[in-house]
Amino acid sequence: MTGEPPIPLPDLLGNQLSFLAILIVGLTVLRTALEIGYPDEPAFVLLATPAPDVATGLVLAECVRVVFVLGVPITAVWTVFAFGMGAPLLVVTGGISVALFLLACVLGGYLLGLGVTPVVRRIGHRVLYGLLAVVLAVVIAGLERTPSPLASFPEAVRSLEAIQTPLSVYTNLALLGSPAVSTASPVGSILSIATAVALPLCLLGAVRTVAPAVWWRSSQRSAGAKPTRAAATGHVPFKSHPSVRVARIQILRGVRNPAGLAHVFVAAFVLLPTGVSLLGEPLPVALLVGPPIVSVATVWVAGALFCLNPIGDSGPMYSQLVLATVPDRCFVDGRMLAGLVITLPPATILLAVAGIVGPITIPQTAILTGVTVLSAICATAVGSGLGCLVPATHRSTRADGRTVVTPHLTVLGLYSFLVGAGGLVGLLLVFLPEAFTIVVPSVPADTIQTWGGLALLTSCTAISILSYRYATVRFVRYELY
Repeated sequence: MTGEPPIPLPDLLGNQLSFLAILIVGLTVLRTALEIGYPDEPAFVLLATPAPDVATGLVLAECVRVVFVLGVPITAVWTVFAFGMGAPLLVVTGGISVALFLLACVLGGYLLGLGVTPVVRRIGHRVLYGLLAVVLAVVIAGLERTPSPLASFPEAVRSLEAIQTPLSVYTNLALLGSPAVSTASPVGSILSIATAVALPLCLLGAVRTVAPAVWWRSSQRSAGAKPTRAAATGHVPFKSHPSVRVARIQILRGVRNPAGLAHVFVAAFVLLPTGVSLLGEPLPVALLVGPPIVSVATVWVAGALFCLNPIGDSGPMYSQLVLATVPDRCFVDGRMLAGLVITLPPATILLAVAGIVGPITIPQTAILTGVTVLSAICATAVGSGLGCLVPATHRSTRADGRTVVTPHLTVLGLYSFLVGAGGLVGLLLVFLPEAFTIVVPSVPADTIQTWGGLALLTSCTAISILSYRYATVRFVRYELY
């Protein structure tokens, strides 16, 4: 039985491109305002090279990153679709369309980021992250048509859906390889090609014009900036143990310079669509699905905050830290403790509230809380080991003039994979062991839960101990050039 698809293919692609465009533009604006909006060592770079060329290099480097990270998997999926449709030419038109679409999104996001940079310099970073999270949540809620406060304002929802109209040029360009699915007229196809090619060029020209003005104006304003306030007293609480003092210093550094934790905030926006989608579910469903998500997110954040680059974060102070009288392991212990102190208390409260008012029973809540605590400890140890294995030492200049070091992308990706895979397997073993009977149908679920849980606990403990020992040894033996 054949018939028309429930959603026309151009409309379906338009919906997906709308969501992807908002996500890429939002993340690019955030990265521009906090990280890539300024060149490293601007006092030297801007005197040696014309500012428009510097801006072009920065934004094109970001375009290359986005094309490799998002363009390759999108093109791979599109290739499978094209051969499934029996239209290999769709691979060419789709690949070109994806590349031009990503270029336009990154260039537009960079341009918007340059525009909001003067505002970012006047407000706190925590306020900025909160505002951006609210805006993205509202936009995603409107696009996904989940119940939200915008439901009472049809005009606002229609304005959000109107973003699909300019993106239709990329949809038409992608579908040109197959006349069977393309709905554009010859004139419309020509206009789509011209618009898709001209838009990135126009945005690049705007970036080359706006960036020098923003940089020179910001540098003049920064010249008269007041020095930061020093500590009022020399009293340092919690002097009982060096690890506690190291943890306190890490937390204070994160509060005073949150741009150094940009990798955590960027990852939070990846989880934002999941959180927004729960708003459209009934309350019992949200209370059932929410606690496992909180558990996995807590475990990931605990290790990602301060443990993914112990050596690189120390920077110029690394040699002094190695020569200090503080025990070597305290520098690793303090970072682990800082991540646990920030994440575990609020997560425990959220899980307890969900266990009281939600469908999850009190014993299940206690088990989930215990698993979260143990997994968070393991995650901090594994993150420390990975961070010391591939330390990142390159310092980049942020919008406020500070220099920070972010973890290596390889470390961040491997750590996220280990935490995500381990967390998923652990949650299934605790709450849904029947899922593994699909793989081993001859083994009872109780046996899978018992022996699988022991195997997972043993492997996680062994990996954590080895990672911790490696981190403590590597921290004092690494040669920082």
